[in-house]
Amino acid sequence: MRAPRAAPRGDPLASAHADLPSTRQAGVDEAGCGSLIGSLIAAAVILPEECEYAAQLRDSKKLSPRVRAALASQIHETADVGVGRVSCAEIDARGLGWARREVFLRALRGLSAPPGAVVVDGTGFFDGYGDAPFRLVPRADDAYAHVAAASIVAKDFRDTLVRRTCEASPGTARIYGWAQNKGYPSAQHRAAILAHGRTTVHRASFAPCARAPLAAHVCAVTASDV
Repeated sequence: MRAPRAAPRGDPLASAHADLPSTRQAGVDEAGCGSLIGSLIAAAVILPEECEYAAQLRDSKKLSPRVRAALASQIHETADVGVGRVSCAEIDARGLGWARREVFLRALRGLSAPPGAVVVDGTGFFDGYGDAPFRLVPRADDAYAHVAAASIVAKDFRDTLVRRTCEASPGTARIYGWAQNKGYPSAQHRAAILAHGRTTVHRASFAPCARAPLAAHVCAVTASDV
């Protein structure tokens, strides 16, 4: 199937995938896959039939942090939302491929009731959930409102974890630039790992963390906090 076109700027996204049952159709997306620190997060969202903010929903990366946080709050208040989290330790122990499959399942288990159908952003790492029919759709977060909502919830949840880490351990966060890079491998982040080593919240199995010794300074948060 050809990937759907992203909606033109300002136009509402499709409310559901036309080839799937529309009742309790869930959108699913993740955040933090390429980060060097902390957990992998996913969200599953079933939007209300009358969704007043549907026209504002877009791929979370296209929204400002302020707008994203406001929309995440609205989604939590009005929609059926499940959030899945796979820890840094689990990623290191079992690998990112396993983590990406597992985090989607954990998000779907967090819904109040099973979904009638599932649309997942991407092309892999999802093999189905119960008896619900599903589709894997590239760029689904910019084509379907419920997947965009899931991307917003997942990114806002993860950004909140990173912000709390920066507040709890400001010196360490400043060295690695986490407030700016959110844990992703920016030039500053990679250089700091090379110069100082990795912290307890880094994914030790990821390059360049795997080649770095544990940093001498102590991070005030543990891997389970991020």
